[in-house]
Amino acid sequence: MSDIFDGMRQILRQRFHAAEEQLTPDATLDDLGMDSLDRVEFALMLEQAHCIRFGSDLDGVRTLAQAEALIARKKGDAE
Repeated sequence: MSDIFDGMRQILRQRFHAAEEQLTPDATLDDLGMDSLDRVEFALMLEQAHCIRFGSDLDGVRTLAQAEALIARKKGDAE
């Protein structure tokens, strides 16, 4: 697993109390029981952790693997 995915898992476990077995690449935020406010908070935490801004790029991101790929792309764009 990538450092990005490991970081997401850590945030989801610590802040949102997600169970380890739920944190698979194909898991969705719906699967994790996150409401709209949780999603916003999670996105802000990811932005802060990776020094990026998502903007409207989060539209269409459904799985943790898709979020990981978006972060990697954003980080690459910033470099």
